[in-house]
Amino acid sequence: TWSDHRVRMTANSVLSAVALVMAALVLLTGWMGQMRRAFVAVTLVLVASVVMRQALPAIVERTRAPRDA
Repeated sequence: TWSDHRVRMTANSVLSAVALVMAALVLLTGWMGQMRRAFVAVTLVLVASVVMRQALPAIVERTRAPRDA
């Protein structure tokens, strides 16, 4: 569908970039012993993945203008 192609593909690209940055942050903060920051980074990636993969396509499908037949 339209939302699969436009929304989910873009969301997956953004999510992969965010996850890459957060992985570097987790590596750095884990190395320095700041476990709270590492936990927050992992939690943010998990929440962002649920929002971008589940909620965002549903919101876009409901809010976009209906197509003319």
